Amino acid sequence: MAAAFRVVVADRKDVEVVTIVCPECGAELSIAIQTAGIPESCPSCQMQYTKVMVDGLVALGRFHRNAAIAEEQIGKSIFRFAIKDKA
Repeated sequence: MAAAFRVVVADRKDVEVVTIVCPECGAELSIAIQTAGIPESCPSCQMQYTKVMVDGLVALGRFHRNAAIAEEQIGKSIFRFAIKDKA
């Protein structure tokens, strides 16, 4: 039997906080992706984040900053995310 889920649609502004879960110790670090600096390591166990992880966070931050400028110029929200929510 397939798992049931519903799709929640969120504006870009609703997903500005990203939580990084350390693959080593499981510690969670939430950052405001548009404005926060990108951490290089886990603040709990000091494990160095991989280049791929850091690059992904940098790209997501760049998207949010550029999307915010585009939305400001147009005067309305134009980016939405579809998020699966298990029922």
